[in-house]
Amino acid sequence: MLAIIDIGSNTIRMNVYKILIDETLHQSGFRFLFSEKEMAGLASHIEDNELSEAGLQNLLRILKRFRLILDNLSIETMFPFATASLRKINNSSEVLDIIKQQTNFDIHLISGKEEGRLGFLGSRVDTQVNQGLMTDIGGGSTELVHFKDDKIFSSESIALGSLGLYKEYVEGILPNAKEQKAIKKFVRQQLKDNYEGLEINHVEKMVGVGGSIRATLKLHHYLLNDYESNSMTLSDVENIINRISDGTYEAQAIILKVISERVHTILPGLIVLREIMKYFDIKEVVVSQSGVREGYLIKHVLKKD
Repeated sequence: MLAIIDIGSNTIRMNVYKILIDETLHQSGFRFLFSEKEMAGLASHIEDNELSEAGLQNLLRILKRFRLILDNLSIETMFPFATASLRKINNSSEVLDIIKQQTNFDIHLISGKEEGRLGFLGSRVDTQVNQGLMTDIGGGSTELVHFKDDKIFSSESIALGSLGLYKEYVEGILPNAKEQKAIKKFVRQQLKDNYEGLEINHVEKMVGVGGSIRATLKLHHYLLNDYESNSMTLSDVENIINRISDGTYEAQAIILKVISERVHTILPGLIVLREIMKYFDIKEVVVSQSGVREGYLIKHVLKKD
């Protein structure tokens, strides 16, 4: 068994897998065994572009708990990595040193472009979209990968994170109409700044990975009472926003019932998703249950890409 630990801006997750061996005694694939997750909200602990002491102590608490689980199960092979949560801060080196001292984890800091590529690689495990845009809306950034078949044409990381947007624009639990409008304006400007003048073809479909988009699919399932579909149209996404964006008791009750751990970040994430779909004229998003962790496993453990 081995563990992949993903230190994200909002969520820290540890997945444990079993590596499969074929008749020639070569690694042939993997099987997911179990997962541990905590909503750390590291992006909300960034002060003056540094991870605060409170954020660091929370991170250490979670990693020590993960270390205890691994030790109790005698799992000695582990691959911890961090994304925008730690790569965007000024005290990154100091934080990584303290993590090493207190948990003995050597954290691999991956770039935004690499995060996008790994997310795309992981999404191929359970989706069969031939061409389009892979999108991973995280807590601190959003990765966009333009692809056709198994070829990546571009991989970009944009400063659009659901938790970062919440921290910057929202004062209450859910963004009000004015705050939603401000988030929408910022998202549109970021997309324009990064993609205006670039010709991105054949993006009628999006492959969605990561917690924000999977949480959106859960809301879609609940609202329709249909738990079979793994895709949503732009109209579906807009319907979800309309149902939960008015701040009423009913809207809050839906979020708390279905995805309570994302009550603060789901609407900012949904606005990002809607605006990306509109900007690229995407008709449908197909949601993958795999992503950057599986991509990391495929590339760095199985040595395939």
